[in-house]
Amino acid sequence: LLASAQLAEDRLGDLTRAIARYQEILASDSKNLMALDALRRLLHQQERWAEYVEVLILSASNSDVPLESAGYLLTTARIQSEKLNQVDRALLSLLQALEHAPEDLSIL
Repeated sequence: LLASAQLAEDRLGDLTRAIARYQEILASDSKNLMALDALRRLLHQQERWAEYVEVLILSASNSDVPLESAGYLLTTARIQSEKLNQVDRALLSLLQALEHAPEDLSIL
């Protein structure tokens, strides 16, 4: 599936198909870093904000680095607030980011 996703993206320029393949990969292996990285990039590029948020949240939960998790959650909060008009969810994402990096005052 990974080769199929990369082929769809790189050779065919079919980003919709590439996204679908990467999502299939995550359905069977939610920790696949290549699929997560590609989906974050492609979904952002395609402005598919709700799906992008889902991938950011999954990325945050899969990360073993607290500051990295906090970064994903901060981006999640920004997208929820600015693109999806989900201020209540954005606030929850900010609180989760603080849980991952309570010493990072930039979250506030």
